[in-house]
Amino acid sequence: MDVYFVTCIGYTADYLDDIDLSKGKLYDRCWGYFFDLEIAKNQVKNNSLDIAEDGYYNYAVIEKVHEGILPVFYGIDEIQWFKYNKNSDKYEDCNKPKWSNTTASWSIG
Repeated sequence: MDVYFVTCIGYTADYLDDIDLSKGKLYDRCWGYFFDLEIAKNQVKNNSLDIAEDGYYNYAVIEKVHEGILPVFYGIDEIQWFKYNKNSDKYEDCNKPKWSNTTASWSIG
């Protein structure tokens, strides 16, 4: 069975597009999982229960994770990225940030 994990990601500097870890710290929190992708997307986009923590987490990612021990070895697919919009207090679809290319799994690692 596959599950969709929701993880939010932030950075201690004021920007996230070109992360330089010497200038700040990257942090993340896996908030939970869903068995239905559409429900997961709805919860993220609407910032349910303030998972952005008032903008503390600039990005969110939903990862489809396969059942098993160390599922990252089987591949994490259907990765969907979202960026927080402080004006609307919601997450919006976005492309995968280039700073995330070196991480194989945000939810279960």
